[in-house]
Amino acid sequence: MWFSKKNLKEVLVDLLGLDPNGDVAVCKLKRDLEELKLEKEIAERDIRHLVTLKEEKLELDHQKKEVELEGTFQKKEMVLQKEYHDKVLAQTEKAGKEMTAIHEQILEKLPTFNVEYLKEG
Repeated sequence: MWFSKKNLKEVLVDLLGLDPNGDVAVCKLKRDLEELKLEKEIAERDIRHLVTLKEEKLELDHQKKEVELEGTFQKKEMVLQKEYHDKVLAQTEKAGKEMTAIHEQILEKLPTFNVEYLKEG
């Protein structure tokens, strides 16, 4: 393709961002625009990264709190189980003593056959 002076100026304007008068202002503005786009992309990437870090930290805090609550719950559950065990044990011992007392009363009222048999004989 043969370039005339007019075609060459149009190509320079399109490719380099120069205006027809040869001013570098358009080129500089395009470069500044590209730099700003790049800075914006970097800032957005940094923000996404910080948000991800914050979400991970919140998730870890949540898991830590959950573990603490489970530990507290297990401690309270153990206390209640121990109290229930002690209560049942006390009732069992009381019932055992009452049964022993009743058994002794019954044995006192029953005649002793061995002793009477020896007296007769």
